[in-house]
Amino acid sequence: MLVIKPAVTTNEGINLQILNMRSEPVEFTKLEVGCGQYSDDEATEEALQKRTSLKAKKQQFGISHVTVTGNTLILSSLITNADLDEGYTIREFGLYARVKDQPETERMVSISLADVEDDFPAYDGMSESKILMRYQFAVSNARIVYLSYEHGPVALAEEVDAKIQLLEGRISELQKNLKTVSQVLDNLLPGLEAPTETDAGKIIKIDADGQAVWAEDYGSSWKARYPEFLCDQDADISDKAHIVETDGYGYVKTTDRDGNTITETLCDSGGVQIAQKKTVIGSKLITGRLVDDEAQEQKE
Repeated sequence: MLVIKPAVTTNEGINLQILNMRSEPVEFTKLEVGCGQYSDDEATEEALQKRTSLKAKKQQFGISHVTVTGNTLILSSLITNADLDEGYTIREFGLYARVKDQPETERMVSISLADVEDDFPAYDGMSESKILMRYQFAVSNARIVYLSYEHGPVALAEEVDAKIQLLEGRISELQKNLKTVSQVLDNLLPGLEAPTETDAGKIIKIDADGQAVWAEDYGSSWKARYPEFLCDQDADISDKAHIVETDGYGYVKTTDRDGNTITETLCDSGGVQIAQKKTVIGSKLITGRLVDDEAQEQKE
């Protein structure tokens, strides 16, 4: 189990404290994790104060949350192997901060070494490893300390759990509502089969036996409106005209005019005739619409 030694404030961290005492706004930006090994001489407080970076950085994480007690900050970050391709041994941590809105001033302000190291595995695609890291840091004026989200902080484990519970509750409620809707549909539409992907775009119709069935919705297709061929068209049907129109379902309508007789024929996508309509015009036809009330229609 990973155990961390007390953090050491670096010289850069001391400088930041001075700025904080002068009421300069400070923001914590990221937590770096590494596998660097330190000799006894390198691990002394004096030596660590001089460090400006980790020995062997492997990952970095944003600061997700901060708790303030007096002028002591407890910073939280969730360390995860979700994007880790190669495992490593956790041995060092570096906390970074800067003067607010001044990226060029970002420095490592505190460093911690592992007292008991821990192996952090690469992500295997199934099981994600997480470590909730809480980092304590003292400042002179906690009222002007901020968090920077530039490095994409990770949500804390407890926050994730709370959201998961909320989501699961909503899913459960939705499932109950869907079950209720399903029962209502069963009562209103007895015998209707559960839809499959082949029913996409279809509508529910009542067949000749009074049963609900899935049926194709042809919308503006000729098949749905062929009794009103002529009245629905804006084609200029001049004498001796021969017009062929195809809809999105492959149905073909042919319009022919011979004198005052207009013949409209509908065939399905296989070329089989479905219907035919003849219109005898008593007077005149304007852009494909009958305007003579005495026009006679004959269907065959």
